[in-house]
Amino acid sequence: VFRTYYCSAETEPSNCTEEFLRAQWEKNIPGGFPCKIRRFEKPALFRVSCRIAESYTSSGGRIYLAGDAAHCHSPAGGQGMNTGIQDAANLAWKLGAVLRGEASPDGPLLGTYEAERRPIAEWVLETSDAVFSMATAPQSPLFNSFRNLFLRMVLAVAPEGSLPPGRVRDKVFGLSHSYRDVGSCVN
Repeated sequence: VFRTYYCSAETEPSNCTEEFLRAQWEKNIPGGFPCKIRRFEKPALFRVSCRIAESYTSSGGRIYLAGDAAHCHSPAGGQGMNTGIQDAANLAWKLGAVLRGEASPDGPLLGTYEAERRPIAEWVLETSDAVFSMATAPQSPLFNSFRNLFLRMVLAVAPEGSLPPGRVRDKVFGLSHSYRDVGSCVN
């Protein structure tokens, strides 16, 4: 059993049939696939919906958005859950401080949540959308073959642990995030 994704902004749900997917499979997999596809079960169309909330808080500051409620993006890069968990952790300790009486509900601490988290969500949206667009852009079979050969060669000769480069890895894993420039750091 294989799961197949076909992404095209122009495709309508009514056109996403088994016949359509078979034709796309034949067109995009030159020489075919080593397995015979007997059927496509329940073909469905997937649309990427990249968006970010205008504000992460309500005007009265009593409602806060985090994760998919604040931002949605392509699944490319697998950053959605990580970003949402980071949002929740950032907001949780601040709300905890307010509930314990260590910070004022009207004070500056809760106001730092969006200033700290929005730039990260914007980066994830921009990056994942670019990666998804590149990965799903229609290419010629010849281009795909050269790209795949190039990637195999790079992966074969790259020293273990060198890919992705440290700077990229740290950014994707959330290890390089800093709130220093936001002005919310005390120490």
